[in-house]
Amino acid sequence: MVWQTLEAKLSTPRMSRYLKGNRNKDRAAEAYVHNMKIAESLVSVFHVLEVAVRNGIQKEMALEYGRDDWYEEWNGTGNANFQKLYVTKFQRLKMSSVIEGLSLPLATS
Repeated sequence: MVWQTLEAKLSTPRMSRYLKGNRNKDRAAEAYVHNMKIAESLVSVFHVLEVAVRNGIQKEMALEYGRDDWYEEWNGTGNANFQKLYVTKFQRLKMSSVIEGLSLPLATS
């Protein structure tokens, strides 16, 4: 009963992965529910990680460019000095890697 409900609501291709690994519809349904519980327990971990990474990037970029709204200048129509600073840093990185024998592909846009 559980298997038929899951398969009807979620699609046969999705549920067939669980059936292939378990070869028994009851065990496949249990595996699907178990997988859902694992995914559910990881949501809050990934949420905290995402916020921490985003805040870390914000902090470093604000320190690097001396302003909290550093992203406002880099929208394609902003401050030419900000864009020049970015290009200059990229060119230095490229030159240092060339000196060390590495090659970086240049992004074209």
